[in-house]
Order: sequence, then C-alpha cells, then structure tokens
Amino acid sequence: EEFTRITNYYVEQESNRFLRRKIFDHQSVYQSEAIPIPRFLSYKRPYAYNFTGRVINQLITKTHYTETIYADFKQAWFFPSTFRISVGIRSFNLILQGLGAVGLNGLDQLMGYMIVADLQAFTKEFHRKIGNDTIKLLSQFKRKLSGDSGSLSFLPPSALKLYSIYVQEFLNKKYFKTFGMILSAVGQKQLLRRQMNCALNFQAKIDSKMLTCTLEAMNDSLLFDVKAHYRKPNDRPYPEDE
Repeated sequence: EEFTRITNYYVEQESNRFLRRKIFDHQSVYQSEAIPIPRFLSYKRPYAYNFTGRVINQLITKTHYTETIYADFKQAWFFPSTFRISVGIRSFNLILQGLGAVGLNGLDQLMGYMIVADLQAFTKEFHRKIGNDTIKLLSQFKRKLSGDSGSLSFLPPSALKLYSIYVQEFLNKKYFKTFGMILSAVGQKQLLRRQMNCALNFQAKIDSKMLTCTLEAMNDSLLFDVKAHYRKPNDRPYPEDE
C-alpha cells in the first residue's frame, strides 16, 4: 500500500511536465504530513522529474523510430543493421517485476500525457503552416485515390504511381517533415502503450483469472450497449452511469 502511494505520487508529479494546471505537494492526495514523500531537485534532470520519467525516456530512446524497426509478429523492436532486439516482451516483464502493476500503469498514464502533448504540437503546427494550397492538394490526392467508387477501402491499380507523385509533392514542402516526425513519435508511443497493456493484461490473467474474465465480460457488454445506442438511439437508451 505504501509503495502504491509513493509510485502514484511520483507519476502525478512527473505528469506536471505536460499539464497546464500543476499539482503541487499540498494539493496531492498521495502526499502526507505524517509520512512525507521526498521530492528531489528537478533542475539537474531537465527532461525528467523522477524515476518514472527516466524510465519513459529510456524506453523512447531504445525504441526510437529512426534507429529501430517494430516487428508486430515478434512484438519487439529490432536494430535493422544487426537484427538484434532492442526492446521486447522481456523488457516489459522486467519493468513489471521492478515497478509492479501500479508502476507500469503509471508509465502508461505518462505515455498518454506525452501523446496528448505531441498531438497538441501537431495541431498548432497544422493551423500555423497549412494553407489552402495544401488542403487542395490533399483533397485532390484523396479524390484520385478513392476513384469512382468514392471509397478508400480498396486502392486503385494506379495507387503506387499516385503515391510516388504526391509524396514527392509533399516532400517539397518543408513542414511535412515536421508533421512526419510528430506523427511517427505518436505511433511509437502508441506501440509502447500497447505493449504495456499486453503485459498488464497477461499478468492480471495469471494473478486473478476469474476477476479478469468477469471484468472483460462486463466491459464487452457495456461496449455492446453503447454501440447499439449509437446505431439506434431512439430504440436503445444509453447505459446508465450506475
């Protein structure tokens, strides 16, 4: 219980890097006057306030999209030159052993805050740099790609040629490189979050199989009711909060 309190406190303080409204010590529900949790100086570590941020930074460095390739069938990141695993399933199992389920869940929350910050940066750059010419070019590309059917479910036979033409057009615009970097970073963090969720889900099924199956059944049932409501909102009411 005390380890959970300490971990949640450090995750909360690390999330201040991405929040506009900071959560200070006297506002934290995990801080205690009787048994205070020490807060270390952050100016010596500008890219992380505590150990949770440093673990996240190391994961991002070891799985960077410019240096590694993610193989879905292996659920691991490889170095393309040597085909050696950089980060894999064993890495997240070691993190789970060291920080526990609470710590891995905290890392998942921090990764979510980082993704939100990246998407906000993308939106800011998009509104600042995208003009009518670029929007017209994107609309033209979408129209040619969808063809006569108007659907993007199936690509036309000339898709490869279209991609080569429009990719070259986009490469001539310098800001698309910035967009690519931001979106690649978001995809990288999403893959890391998926691996964290897989590790947590697997551990939960081992530790508490019946409770996990019950939770999954309730979750599937709730999602089914929500989808049914949006398909027929007049006939199927939205599920109640209770």
